[in-house]
Amino acid sequence: MIEVRHLTRRYGDLTAVDDARYTFNGNAGQWVNLGLTSVSITSTAVTLMTSEGTILASTAVGTADGSLEDQNPLPTTGTYTVLIDPVGSYTGKMTLTLSTEVADSLKLNAAPRPIAVSRPGQNGRYTFTGAANQQAMIKVTNNTLGSVTVNLYSPNGILLAGRTGSASSFTLNPVTLASADTYTVTINPALTETDSIQLQVSSQ
Repeated sequence: MIEVRHLTRRYGDLTAVDDARYTFNGNAGQWVNLGLTSVSITSTAVTLMTSEGTILASTAVGTADGSLEDQNPLPTTGTYTVLIDPVGSYTGKMTLTLSTEVADSLKLNAAPRPIAVSRPGQNGRYTFTGAANQQAMIKVTNNTLGSVTVNLYSPNGILLAGRTGSASSFTLNPVTLASADTYTVTINPALTETDSIQLQVSSQ
């Protein structure tokens, strides 16, 4: 549990409020997620930055909890900073859970692959190799994560198909692959949900 306290110093009519900063070591190409749970602060801005202060991702979180994810992998190997900045004079606590994404590869027409998301705010990223003009369809079964977004991306990061659902089973629209290459399927649970799904890539 991280407690965020305001340490107030007065400069004439102005009030300066301290924020909280936490650092971690990351590797170039690494995908990271941050879960924000047990939040008692009414409103907080949470920001992920490089050691030089470049903002990579940011979000606002209230007492309903939340998560922060970078839309890109970490650019370099080095130290990164998470800035916790409560709005106004709000005080309280929150728990930060830093995770790398659950990641692996899939095979076309293989049996459904169980995928467990065990840490708040954590996402999944799975790849498969497809052939040009091959039709691929992503199937989700045994979903116990609740609301989850599953997206299929091209090798250059273009969204090809996606769906958000809370049903036990659902299927993305089939896609005809443009080239023989590696494609990516991402799994993003709503907020800080944890549990599992099964994922399958089928070709017709």
